[in-house]
Amino acid sequence: MNTYANTTRPIKPTEHSILPMPMPVQGASPHSALEPILHLSLPVFLIDNALRVVELNTAAQHVVNDNWLSIEGTKLTFREDKNALQIRMAGQRVLCHGKENTNSPKSERLYLNTNDDELRAFTLTQCPIKPELLLVTIEGDLHHDGQAMQRFASAFGLSKCETRVISLMVSGQKPKQIAYTLNISIHTVRSHLRSLYSKLRVRDFNDALILAVRLLS
Repeated sequence: MNTYANTTRPIKPTEHSILPMPMPVQGASPHSALEPILHLSLPVFLIDNALRVVELNTAAQHVVNDNWLSIEGTKLTFREDKNALQIRMAGQRVLCHGKENTNSPKSERLYLNTNDDELRAFTLTQCPIKPELLLVTIEGDLHHDGQAMQRFASAFGLSKCETRVISLMVSGQKPKQIAYTLNISIHTVRSHLRSLYSKLRVRDFNDALILAVRLLS
């Protein structure tokens, strides 16, 4: 019984896909290198840099047609146009990896606001079989919802916005990146930071980050 067919959904020719499916590996099934990833419980999409979907797993099917994500034709569409732009820009950097005279990363992780109260992590990785394609894995609001972060926020009396800010700090973002990710002004970020410094009883950004990393590790 072909269980793989029950857990992934290729875009069929009748759906007007303009992309070829990944080429078979000699001596293996056509998608053998992708199966371990596509069988993850996390949503996984195989796309090109124009956000056209070649394949998606069962978990991805569950988030499609949510109020923040859909597939129109074969194209992955976000409620927020800014999210699509960030995915495409990150995809270009990832797909440029390996070309001469480039320092682009092999993979890239983005934190995007997908709903008013949800921040999701998107990991873009170059496809191992078709290097012109991207594997996109979506994770939930892990930093905000994680038990360690909840305990941290509760211990210091952090608001939801302050928790988001400290979460993004821990993930490596600077104030301007945080402002862009949360779609707020840099002045609002600085206001949240001042409140964080007061509640954490630290002097500056670096002290707050060191404290958070130590307590969350």
